[in-house]
Order: sequence, then structure tokens, then C-alpha cells
Amino acid sequence: MYIDQQEIFAKTNGGLQIILDYYKNAQDALDKKGQKFKIRDSEKTASASLKQTSDGNWIVTDFGGDGEHRNGIQVCMLEEGIEEYRTALLFLARKYGVKGEDGKSLGFDRGYEKLPIEDGMEENQYLYKIKDFTDNELLVLGPGVTRELCRNHHLYSLESYTYVSKDKKTGELVQHIWKSTDHYPVFQFNFESGQNEWNKRLEPKALKKSERFRYNGQRPNGYIMGLHLAQQRFDKLNADVSEVEYDSMDEMEKAESRQDKKLPEIIICGGDRDALATEAATGCTVVWFNSETAKITFKDMKKLQQLAYKVYYLGDIDSTGLKVQHSLGMQHLDLHLIRLPMDLLKKKDHRGNPCKDVREYLNYYKAYDLKKLIEVAVPYRMWDVRLVKHPTIEKMWIRKYEVNNLQLYNFLEGNGFYRFKLPNVKTGYIYIRVQNGVVEEIDHVEIKAFINQFLEGNKAEPALRNAFYRSRQHLGEQSLSNLRLKNIDFKDYTEKTINVFQKPCMENYQG
Repeated sequence: MYIDQQEIFAKTNGGLQIILDYYKNAQDALDKKGQKFKIRDSEKTASASLKQTSDGNWIVTDFGGDGEHRNGIQVCMLEEGIEEYRTALLFLARKYGVKGEDGKSLGFDRGYEKLPIEDGMEENQYLYKIKDFTDNELLVLGPGVTRELCRNHHLYSLESYTYVSKDKKTGELVQHIWKSTDHYPVFQFNFESGQNEWNKRLEPKALKKSERFRYNGQRPNGYIMGLHLAQQRFDKLNADVSEVEYDSMDEMEKAESRQDKKLPEIIICGGDRDALATEAATGCTVVWFNSETAKITFKDMKKLQQLAYKVYYLGDIDSTGLKVQHSLGMQHLDLHLIRLPMDLLKKKDHRGNPCKDVREYLNYYKAYDLKKLIEVAVPYRMWDVRLVKHPTIEKMWIRKYEVNNLQLYNFLEGNGFYRFKLPNVKTGYIYIRVQNGVVEEIDHVEIKAFINQFLEGNKAEPALRNAFYRSRQHLGEQSLSNLRLKNIDFKDYTEKTINVFQKPCMENYQG
């Protein structure tokens, strides 16, 4: 159903009512022109502005946040976690009583029916009906996703789901039946834990981001989605391996003899649909956690490393996604980081927002391109380790560390170290570190000190620390000259605006 955004603006005084409903403190800026207001109660200083534009609509600029200008509809999308512009229009149309093009009030996109309970039904009971996937539903899940792939992951399409609860008016038990439609698909993962079943329901078209998935039943603590399939593939790989006696070999040689019995890789993805699209494109084993920002413990990593040679992480490339990727890379130094090209941000999704995830990547690039990104992904671990026999003690093995230049540069650039082109210096560049939007010129000695402090802080064993202390070849200026050149725009003005920096925020003045 078509909704004209101008109808939304007309009904909400140019979006002002929407803004006031989300940001009560915006009334302060309305009462006194030019006064800032607080969006977040935790802020010490008010840093958001309210302004009416020439077309009569109102915009908010959050200088204490991302500094973006947002009208009322965009504020709704931000605060409700709504990704699609059309979905936000529907949400606001329902909220403020805007009718559709046919003059009718808007209902929910999913079907709903309330019925008396049937024999045997109990309060708080959850029921569902499974149906066959449609081709359109598979496209919603991701490019290339098939019915077989869904079946392998215990993912089903639902015709409907039902909650049994008391009617608010009568107090009688009733069935609340929610039905999927062509425009509002509903999916569900079904799993068994002991004698109990638990589910994860997906509603990708739900208006609020918080309502797009929900668990029913007792989900095991720390459950990793997709891990059951990784374990099955690992077991199948080893099913035909006959047990061999190793009486003449020590434990290290035993382990080496079985190295080819792991999965080639496991890729940690940011969410359900990203994982399905990744497996569909690459054939790789995928797993994912409760959310993109969920904590991945050392126990989790150990389990994944027991199943696969390499463990990868493939996340979004928006600001949140990059922070998560860096944090995980620093916590798990063996984690191979797959980076989608930043040029993807220049492409727009159907909402007009920058593309940021692997599903959107696969709309513009081929599966082959994603496979190449996987091939070139490296971890933050700056060294390689080899096990060699002790020169004098029989049957004793020692670790020998060697600096890995490529992974060293990856670690440094991940922590903000780059070169910056400066023609008036002898080398033609200087070393810089970029942190939280601040660019600082540094010396190559400071880069080496950062690495040594990192190793010391992580309680690296002496042999590893000595490998870096001795590595003039790898940490000298000639080696560090391989750091990437960083292009930074220091311009603080345009033809019509000037940015004035003052703590704790940045002001933008328009002329």
C-alpha cells in the first residue's frame, strides 16, 4: 500500500510532533530558538539542535552523536530500529492516523485472528503450522538461499503461529493466531534439547527491530547457531578414519598425522540471513551468535578451532560493525577477519542508506568475489609459530616464533597506524595514528613501543617478545614503510558551512 511521506509531514506539523514524541527535551529548543537540547540523559552538555527547513519540515542534528541531519521519519527509523523507509511510513501512518491511498485505515501486514481454544489447549502454550517455502521467501532470506540449505539448518516457513492466553476483556483463554502473508513472511528454526523443543522465530518485515526475532522454549545457554551442522560435518569427515596405533610416535606426531581431518574453515557471521547468504554463495560452514554484538568467549573460539583449521569473522562495515570486528580481532588473535570493500558504502539499498552487510554485497558482487575476500583474510596475530625438536633434549618440542609481516601490518592498521603523504619531508610521508577521529603524528619508534607494550600486556611468553625485540628487519623504518597511505580530508568548511570544534562537541554553522 502506497503512503505519501507528505501526508505524514502534514499530519505531524512537518514531522515536529514525531520528533517531540521521541525527544521530549526538544521542546526546550522550540521554546527558545537556537538552544540545544539533550537526546540522551547521560549527556553532560546538550548537543542536539532543532531547525525548521525552507520546506516547512523540521530536522534534528545530533552533534553529540553522528552529526547527521534527520527529519521526523528518519528519527523514527533510528529510534525504532526500522531499516526500510516504506516500513517507517507505514508505522507512522498507523500511529498518527494517516489513511492509505484507498482511504482505508492501515492494518498490520501480517494476518491476525482470535479464536476460542480447542480441547487440550493450555495457557501460555505456543503452537505453529509449517508450510512450504515460496521462491519470494527464499529471496527474503538471502541471495541464492535454497530449500535444502534451510532444511539443513532446521529452518522452516510458517503458515501461522499461535499463543494461548487470557483475553484482556473476558478473561477467557483464547487463541491469538498470527498468519504470514505474501508481504510478511515468517520463518522459524526448530531445535530439540533433551526432551524439549525450542524455537527461534524470524519476522524480517517486523516494524520494530526488536521484534524481528523471538525465542520460544528453553534455549541452551551459550548456544551457537549453525554449530550443530558444523559438528555433523566434522563427524562425517572423520567417520571413515580408521583408528591407527601410534606406539612408535610421540603425541606431537600423532596430532600431525590427523591434521587433515578438520573442516577447512568456519565463518562467524553477524546474523541469521547473513549466514545463510554466505553459505549459499561459498559453500563454507557458517555459525552465528544471538546478535552482531554478542560476546564470543575463548571457550567458543576453542570449540570452533577444534572443528576447523581456520575460523573467520564476517561482519558489517558500518561504524558499529567495524568496532565489533576490531574488538573481536584483538580478543581472538587467531580470528581471520574478512573485510567487505568500503566501496560498498557508496552503493545504496532500497531505503537510500549505504549498503553494509554481506547480503547487500552479494547483490552487487559475485560469489567468486566473496570467496576471494575469504582467501586473503588474515588475523591480527603478528607472528607465525613452528614446533621444532629441541636441539639437545630428545622427544622435546619447542616453539619458534617468526614475525609475519602481512599480519603485522594488518594489526597495526587495525589499531589506527598509517602513513600520511607529506611532500615537504624527506621521505615524502609521516607516520600517523588515527583514534576516535583524532590524527596524531608519531615516530616509528612509538609504533614499535606499542607492539612491545601490547605483547607485555597480553603476557606473551619471553620467546615471542624476544622475537620482536630482535626484529629490526620487521619493525624498522624500511619495513614500516609498507603501511598503507591514509587519505584524510582536513578541510573544515564548504561553500556554505564551517565546522567549529570545541569540547565536548562539534558545531556546524550554515551561511
